[in-house]
Amino acid sequence: MSKEIQINESVTDKDSDFNVKIFKLGRLNIDAPTKVIDAKKVDYLFFKTQEKDFKNILFETSKNISTDSIRNVIRGTDTSIKQVFGYLNWVSNYENLISLTLEFNPFSEYRNLEKELSGFFDYYYEFSKTMLLVPNIQATKNVYKTNSKGTLQKIGETPLIDFEKYLNFVDTIYRVIGYRNRKPIFVPLSLKLDINDVQTLANEYLKREYFNVWIDFEGATATNPTKLAKIRAFLREIDNQKRFDDIVIHSTNMRREITSNINKPESPASDILTSLSGANFIGVNREPRFKPENPPPFEELKRIREHKARIFRSYSYYYEKVVASDHRDLLDPKNNTLFNAKLLNSEFTHQSEEFSKESSIKPYICNKKMILEYKNGELINTLFYNKSQRIQKTLDPWFIPI
Repeated sequence: MSKEIQINESVTDKDSDFNVKIFKLGRLNIDAPTKVIDAKKVDYLFFKTQEKDFKNILFETSKNISTDSIRNVIRGTDTSIKQVFGYLNWVSNYENLISLTLEFNPFSEYRNLEKELSGFFDYYYEFSKTMLLVPNIQATKNVYKTNSKGTLQKIGETPLIDFEKYLNFVDTIYRVIGYRNRKPIFVPLSLKLDINDVQTLANEYLKREYFNVWIDFEGATATNPTKLAKIRAFLREIDNQKRFDDIVIHSTNMRREITSNINKPESPASDILTSLSGANFIGVNREPRFKPENPPPFEELKRIREHKARIFRSYSYYYEKVVASDHRDLLDPKNNTLFNAKLLNSEFTHQSEEFSKESSIKPYICNKKMILEYKNGELINTLFYNKSQRIQKTLDPWFIPI
């Protein structure tokens, strides 16, 4: 392998950023958007029962990193180092990667990044087997207050790092992990940068020939119009220089669902739509990171757990509540996460097949029940560039046996 990925073929949708790129990564032969397995939410025995249904197996360990985490690696024991990186011996036998998001401004903590952090990234190099991701930095931090219900409510954001230092950090760490390296290196796109900085970042990456990009949704949905606008601005700069066919995108840390109501049996899916914003790899799910000050009682927690044990339905693009008596094993969050990864992987392959047949992904996506129902079809304008194409308005196709 090399720092860049050799793309053998690339075809992009005219109405969205959906694309099919054919390339080899480690032992994987990629020919469709690929759902990654969450290494933090997987049970070995259940995985072995599902393994045969995965065409390409790639694990991801997503971690938020503090200064304490870095200290525990640099000064740690073998056990503590592996713990920080989420190392599992059996997962190391498969293709895998580690994605890191820094919760702090490194320039406020270290005088010389290359000297003081090289040891941490030497360990990272060894534990992220298949590809290396320059960490993302939270460009802003959310500000919360406790509301009358005892839950934390976001009231604003405060800057954490400016654009010049963000780019400086990327260049420095790229150089550190690039030492005698033959693994593909991915550089981050923070969706918390402002849109002008996003455009500038795209051009700076092109100048440096950084063609592998990872997008950190940081718990946002894959349908968030603000995030999609920034991705669109980034990709427009890439496309203006005729380099879209050269880039590979790994998108991760997106919410599983757009909205979720415990009293409704269906929740509109978010992660399955990540492919429409250009992702070649669809990473792990992440929910916004805050907890209520007063945790709910046990019975309520049990009800929430059953509510979250939903499974993806490809015919509708909803996550649907399962019947516990029929799918008791899927009430286990680890089993549920893996099972849904399998379902999404199958659907991403089907998306690619439909795209190949129709030369457009829009007719296929726009005939999903959820796409038509959610806010009266609002997602069509959010996800696609061509607003004039007519779509089917009947719901008949979704009432099929499964």
